[in-house]
Amino acid sequence: MINSFNAGAEQVNAGDFEAAITKFEETIALADELGAEGDEMKTNATGQIPALHYRMAMDTYKAKDIPGAITRFEATVEACDKYGGDDIKAKSLKYIPQLYNAQGNSQVKASDFEGAHASFDKAIEYKPDYARAVYGKALVYKRQKDDANMVATMQEAIEVGTAAGDDKTLAAATKTLKGYHLNAGKTAFKAENY
Repeated sequence: MINSFNAGAEQVNAGDFEAAITKFEETIALADELGAEGDEMKTNATGQIPALHYRMAMDTYKAKDIPGAITRFEATVEACDKYGGDDIKAKSLKYIPQLYNAQGNSQVKASDFEGAHASFDKAIEYKPDYARAVYGKALVYKRQKDDANMVATMQEAIEVGTAAGDDKTLAAATKTLKGYHLNAGKTAFKAENY
C-alpha cells in the first residue's frame, strides 16, 4: 500500500497525473482491504485525486482545448463527489458553464446550430442564471430564422439578465429584440400588412 502511494507521488512529480490517479486509486483499494489500519493512507490518497483531476483540467483549459477542458472539469466534479473536495468542485463548476458557452459560440460560427443549442443548454443546466448562454441560444434561433423561438428566448435572456444583474447581456438582448421588432414593423409596413 505504501509502495502504491509512493509510486503515485513519483508520478505526480514526473507530471503523469493520470498514472498518479491510478496509483492513488490502487492505494485506496488496498487500504479498504486493510480496514481501519489503512484509513490514514486512504485519506492521504483520497485527498490527492480531486486536485490532480483539477490540475489536468486547468492544463487542458490553458491549452485552449475547450471540449477537452469540459470533459476534464466534469471528471473533476465526479472525483470530488466520490472522494471529497468541495472547494475544488466549486471552482470546477464555475468553469464548466463558461466553457459550454464558449463552445456554443464556436459552434454558431461554424454553423453547427444543433451542437450550439446542445452546448448552450448544458451551460444553462449548470448555471440557470447564465444570461449569456440564454442570449447565445436566442442568437442561434436568429441565425436559423426561427423568429418565434428567437423572440421568446431573447425575452428570457432579458429576464435572466435582469435577475442576475448582467447589464451587458441585458443591453445586448434588448438591442437585438428592438432591432428585430423594428425590422418586422418595417417589413409589415412595406407589405401594407398593418
